[in-house]
Amino acid sequence: MSRVSNLKQTFIDIRSNKFFETFVIAVIIISALKVGMGTYPLGPRLTSALLMLDYAVTVFFLVEILVRIAAEHSLRRFFSNGWNVFDFLIVTASLIPIDQSEMALLGRLLRIFRVLRLVSIIPECARPAE
Repeated sequence: MSRVSNLKQTFIDIRSNKFFETFVIAVIIISALKVGMGTYPLGPRLTSALLMLDYAVTVFFLVEILVRIAAEHSLRRFFSNGWNVFDFLIVTASLIPIDQSEMALLGRLLRIFRVLRLVSIIPECARPAE
């Protein structure tokens, strides 16, 4: 097996690992809670801590989407899945720095959309209730 195929197999193993999937779900939930906390007036220390948490979550999701892309057979195949396109757009938009400008509300909204990623990760969320 070549070095490239070994690396690709490593990414496939990570992507399909149940612990990794569970960890991604936990980070999504933490991210949603962080967004909710950000709607209340907080002291400067807590605001700073939440900002650092937001950076960490954004970096995690960037690494996670890169692992998923690297584990796929091709970019075309990755982007042929609508949920992958959605995830990619949310992660990419989260990389855009947004401060206390008019775009801050849009930034919060995009971060809330991360929660919708649960639907792409947990298939049971995508099925309508019976």
